[in-house]
Amino acid sequence: ATLEGIVLPTPEENAAIAQEQAAIAQEQAAIAQERAEKLAARLRAMGVNPDQV
Repeated sequence: ATLEGIVLPTPEENAAIAQEQAAIAQEQAAIAQERAEKLAARLRAMGVNPDQV
């Protein structure tokens, strides 16, 4: 669709973009969770309880 010469995505294209962005966000969240778990393990190994900091 166009609006005064500006190309606008169709609802289907918008949905596909949103799904792709959601998948990327999920992947980034999984990476962040993994990093947080590794950091917590390192802190525990140093005698620090990360849940009480």
